[in-house]
Amino acid sequence: MNASSATPGLIIGFMLIFAALGFKIGAVPFHSWIPDTYHGSPTPVTAFLSIAPKAAAFAILLRMFLVALASFKPAWTLLLVAASILSMTYGNIVAIAQRNIKRLLAYSGIAQVGNILIGLAAGTKMGSDSILFYLLTYLFANLGAFAVIVAVSNVIGTDEIEDYNGLNRRSPFLAFAMLIFLLSLAGVPPLAGFIGKLYIFVAAMKEGLYMLITVGLINIVISLYYYLVIVKKMYINEPLDSSPIRTSMPMRVALYVGLAGTLVIGIFPQPFMDWVVAATLMFSNLAGPAASTPASLPFGG
Repeated sequence: MNASSATPGLIIGFMLIFAALGFKIGAVPFHSWIPDTYHGSPTPVTAFLSIAPKAAAFAILLRMFLVALASFKPAWTLLLVAASILSMTYGNIVAIAQRNIKRLLAYSGIAQVGNILIGLAAGTKMGSDSILFYLLTYLFANLGAFAVIVAVSNVIGTDEIEDYNGLNRRSPFLAFAMLIFLLSLAGVPPLAGFIGKLYIFVAAMKEGLYMLITVGLINIVISLYYYLVIVKKMYINEPLDSSPIRTSMPMRVALYVGLAGTLVIGIFPQPFMDWVVAATLMFSNLAGPAASTPASLPFGG
């Protein structure tokens, strides 16, 4: 079978499958549950929801589109490109207006899903590799950011962004950790998020998805704005309360793990790239032999 045999009924089937799984990952226009759920849930639950269901849903999407429906790639690529552009743009623009940090990370997460969909739209072995690698980088940065939120909210009792004013004076360690995690989410080198975004973009570039890459780069600039707003509040604004914020040893260990993952993957990405290449060998039939080996990665190894 090939793309020419994709009937209207089959195309509707593509859309229904993506609607179901798009709801799980929070892609636009199936995202409406995410901000309220993130805002209303206890922060540890929010941290779990921010990564675990998305990773599971993307595993299903990879098997569905890159294996079961691989013969119809031209029919579903446009759908994924549209969903990626909508998710990135909507998530980043709406995040600018947020005043609650959990809601901001909710819309940031919608935008991150748009970035991951770039790799799925590429529809290649390298695209699947880049998705798994991106999820790994997102795991450390996102869970680390939520760990900081837990530590701060346990002391001040709220999750409003204004309450992060002068955080560097109250807890230099928490402010530094949040800085690293936010910059990684934005894709600033040499952090893990930069390598993840680069890997995604290279996979898309090899498939000629230049418009999608352009939109992705524009959205990186937009995301930098609202991430740096938080950084400004932490390091420049005066604190509303000058009392120190102390963190427990288990919380500090969690933050150290997040920082280590974000920094190590960013500085030494090749071992982790080799791992994701080996983990996605089931998709190697979608590209030439070179696509299933580490030599095809955007970095030497």
